[in-house]
Amino acid sequence: MTPEAKVKKKINAALDAVGAYHVNYIGGLAGNNGTPDIIGCHQGRFFGIEAKAGTNKPTDLQMKRLQQIADTGGLALVINETNILYLVGCMDNITKAESNYEQFRTNHRNTDDQPEPRLLRKQTAEQEQLELQGLQLGTKIIK
Repeated sequence: MTPEAKVKKKINAALDAVGAYHVNYIGGLAGNNGTPDIIGCHQGRFFGIEAKAGTNKPTDLQMKRLQQIADTGGLALVINETNILYLVGCMDNITKAESNYEQFRTNHRNTDDQPEPRLLRKQTAEQEQLELQGLQLGTKIIK
């Protein structure tokens, strides 16, 4: 399983735990390029989630689609291994949740505007499985 696939698996588990409707979008010839990896709706609010592994950032087209979602009242998120709990918090209070995609914009002119890089912790396979099970049960895991 690729690192991004592992992130998507955790995202899907978190969304399942709260009962959100969601689909994994797979683009193609007839697809809309840049559409987030996972789209759905929870408690009447549309969301789009771009899954990224490590320090990978969304492409310009993916950022454009996330901005379109946010501009129309949806929740536009970029989720990786370091901020999966942000997604859980957003789903717990979806009406007040704020999009986070701007933090991942790659074309900052001023480097002071960029978020501090976060170190990824290494997980054992057992730790990762326990975390995934916790998300599936709807529990919050404090690290």
